[in-house]
This record gives sequence, C-alpha cells and structure tokens, in this order.
Amino acid sequence: MKLTEEQAGVSVRKIAINMVVLLLLLPSNCLRLQGKDVPLEELRTAEQIRQLTQEEAARQYPVRLRGVVTFFDQSHYFRFLQDDTAGIYFFLDDSPDNPPLAEANWWNCRDG
Repeated sequence: MKLTEEQAGVSVRKIAINMVVLLLLLPSNCLRLQGKDVPLEELRTAEQIRQLTQEEAARQYPVRLRGVVTFFDQSHYFRFLQDDTAGIYFFLDDSPDNPPLAEANWWNCRDG
C-alpha cells in the first residue's frame, strides 16, 4: 500500500506531536520513578476542591481560599465558606491560634 504525500505528511506530523508530548511528560514521570515527589498545585477555589476524586483528595493538595464565612457552629464543627465559585465545608480545630470566625465576614483559609 502506497501512501500519498498528504498522508505521509500527516503521519510525520502525528509522530512529531507525539514525541513533543512524550518529552514534556518525561521529566515529571522520571521524578516519580526516582521516588521524588512532584510538588502538588495549590488549589485556590472551592470548586477545584469539590472536583477532586477521593484518590486526589488523599494526596492532600495545598489549599488557599478566600471567601465569606456563610455559617459556623463551633460546638458542632459546622463551618462553611463561600468563594466566587462554590461553597465548601472546612475543618478548623480548637487551637487558640485560629482567627475568630464570624458569619458574613471575609476570611482567608489556608492549610497547614
């Protein structure tokens, strides 16, 4: 079977594109093979967090949110923050170092 010049050109382009993609992905995969952790991207919106699968969430991505505290009840550990993308529950322990919460106030939430 003979290829036309156009078919051959398409095949060469596909091979070139595949090689570029492979070369771009290779460094991060090599780090994993060497046992080195690739830094996780910091999540900046509630929507990004809500879209995580259970497996992704288990990786403990760094998080930094800014939003409005829409509801909290310290005695029942109910805390919700709304940003421009979605609302989300967040955990806050009873540490005295935590900033005070008040409904309808802007609040910065950061892990760790």
